[in-house]
Amino acid sequence: MAEGRFLKTLYIHKPGALQNRVGGETLVVCGTARGMTSAAAYALHECGYFLGEKLGVKNYEDRDLINIFRKKRTVKQKPIKTLIDQRNFSHDRWGFKIPFATEFVSDLLPMLRKPIFLFCVRNPLAASASAARREKLPVDPLKTLNKSRMLLDAMDWMREQDQPFIAADMDAVRLDPARFVAELSKTLNLKGDVNGIASALSKPGYKPADPQPGVTYCTQ
Repeated sequence: MAEGRFLKTLYIHKPGALQNRVGGETLVVCGTARGMTSAAAYALHECGYFLGEKLGVKNYEDRDLINIFRKKRTVKQKPIKTLIDQRNFSHDRWGFKIPFATEFVSDLLPMLRKPIFLFCVRNPLAASASAARREKLPVDPLKTLNKSRMLLDAMDWMREQDQPFIAADMDAVRLDPARFVAELSKTLNLKGDVNGIASALSKPGYKPADPQPGVTYCTQ
């Protein structure tokens, strides 16, 4: 089988190995700041994918996990392993969205059960422009470019380790959100309202979630 397969909005690296993990995987959604990781997380959330018990109401980030990350900016801590073990016990498959998880791919990989990384790749100039509009502050596009290099390095490292992963072309997602939702759903064997999710993704700004049982949505 070919090493990778291109779809319209996704690149699947080692599709056979990836499919062997689907159904029992831990999915990590990562990328860069303003790289549209929230759009990918929204699509997963609306397909019923478990992304955490306390989610950011706009960005769908796992508040429990991201707070642990931010304390030391490292994954080599007992609290993270404890939380991962708890989630593995409670869920056959689960995931989380933390954009800067690209910095910790090599540390996370051995800690996660059947890991699948979903790398959200966006034109760095578009990400910089989005950050400038949202934050209303000067943004250095070269810094965004450096973050994008880190993302590419993470994917390259996964390739060297012979690990499957998914890369999403977020610029293509903007142009055809319905195809993205359909391709992501098929790849991960998910069910959801493709047209409804795509309609929300086609609109500017953050996407309000349909509440899921057992999930708390946090503004901070």
